[in-house]
Amino acid sequence: MESTKPKPLPLAIAVAIAAAHLSGCSEERIDAGLYESIEGCVADLNERKYCEDAFADAKAQHAEVAPQFANLADCEAEFGAGKCGSGEQTGSSEAGGGYFFPFFMGYMLARTMTPGLGAQPVYKSGKGAWKTPGGTVAGLSTGATSVAKNSMTPARSRTKVTSRGGFSSTRAGSGG
Repeated sequence: MESTKPKPLPLAIAVAIAAAHLSGCSEERIDAGLYESIEGCVADLNERKYCEDAFADAKAQHAEVAPQFANLADCEAEFGAGKCGSGEQTGSSEAGGGYFFPFFMGYMLARTMTPGLGAQPVYKSGKGAWKTPGGTVAGLSTGATSVAKNSMTPARSRTKVTSRGGFSSTRAGSGG
């Protein structure tokens, strides 16, 4: 007689299901906006001063947190031809350090008053996705979006990418 007892799932499948379930439940999402310009922000929020301050804050952070590449070709492979430059061209504090960075392309700001969730620079990949300095996809177009709360915490250190492969950081260190 055959047993009618259900067979247990293989351990690898059970772990994968549990991890997916836990990550989906624990990832708090918040409303945010992605903007290429102050005008885009003002058109969406109708708050000029807020949009100007957020733009200035994100632009100031850019010099410290933009992803860093060992060569121009790798940076352009991630962000597109003509979208990267050396430290001097991009406003980086590491000018002349032999690294390449994407130009400032836009900013993301939280649409909430939660402390610590200010504006931060975002970079448009060559495939069209807007990414945070840490490489998290924030959205595919400008305007309103919903992002994981942890992706809104401004990075205060640079992601260094020493070989092709995008944001897969090989070393995160302090920029500057």
